[in-house]
Amino acid sequence: MKRLLLLGMGALTLFSAGCDEEFELAAPYKDVTLVYAMLDANEDTNYVRIQKAFMDVNKSAIDMAKVGDSTFYPLGVLDVQVKEMQGNVLKSITTLERVSMPKEDGTFATTPNYTYRMVKQLDADYTYRLVIRNTITGDVDSSETAIITNDTASPNDFYIDVFSLNGVAPLPIGFSRTTTNSFKYILRVRAPEPAKIVEGVIRFYYWEVNENTGSETRHSLDFPFAKVVIQTSPSASLEVHNSAFYTFFNENLSVAPANIKRYLHYCDIFVYAGSNDYYEYLSLAGGPSNGLTSNEIKPIYTNLKGTDVIGLFTTRGIRVGRGIEIDPVTFDSLAANPLTQPTGIQPEKWNK
Repeated sequence: MKRLLLLGMGALTLFSAGCDEEFELAAPYKDVTLVYAMLDANEDTNYVRIQKAFMDVNKSAIDMAKVGDSTFYPLGVLDVQVKEMQGNVLKSITTLERVSMPKEDGTFATTPNYTYRMVKQLDADYTYRLVIRNTITGDVDSSETAIITNDTASPNDFYIDVFSLNGVAPLPIGFSRTTTNSFKYILRVRAPEPAKIVEGVIRFYYWEVNENTGSETRHSLDFPFAKVVIQTSPSASLEVHNSAFYTFFNENLSVAPANIKRYLHYCDIFVYAGSNDYYEYLSLAGGPSNGLTSNEIKPIYTNLKGTDVIGLFTTRGIRVGRGIEIDPVTFDSLAANPLTQPTGIQPEKWNK
């Protein structure tokens, strides 16, 4: 099906193969429901974002974007439920509450900014079916997803061995050796079904110290260092060349201001796992830019069933290694490397 329309979250073109039906931009106003959600077993509260596309031959899209009614259904129009299923057996039904969430200023209306909240602990032994009923039109839209588990007692655990080696603290990160591309940071992951793609992000913490005033300020930088598609095996390796760390700091830390010294200390590592639905969505649409609080949904791929509905209802998992040390030799390398020397990173770690 080829679909061309102006979305309530931005001017986007949707293409998907199938039938010959076409939505023209120069057409009477028509609602198209847009859905985005990633259920996370780590959270006892999950959110489903539901908006509507808009198109109107008689009005400016920019003007319409400033009105919340152009992007959200009025209160009471949508009945949103999530059904917990074990095979074909219904275990429970949760009715989602519509709530308002903060949003940054921009082209689109900042208020209202609604999403639908589900307060429930998810269980990887079950699947979850989203059902959206429009009480005005009678349309029913639905989708279903399994859950990526983080349960360490489960044989299907989303597991990263270096985060816990027989109870020993995680191994330090070291990236001082950069002479050849054979020097890499490697993180081995096991993420069984329904995981299809894993991504690693290292969050570095650093302090800025003003030598004149003595003030100390903590900051952080996120380095998305690797992304890999899981093939036939549930195991995968997230890899990045050591030299990429220096390029990252060079591009994301400005030249140190006068009298400012920067000290690295430790880092946290976040590893995310997404489903096959998310992988296909990401491949086609590039994914959402800023999560549930933004208006940057790009639903070219859809796994929603229903009338005039597009979007993604899926799952993600996350494992976190916290307080990971950096190998002491690396501080010297950061201070001396031509790429990172101007950033003012010191040859020793922050020790307060």
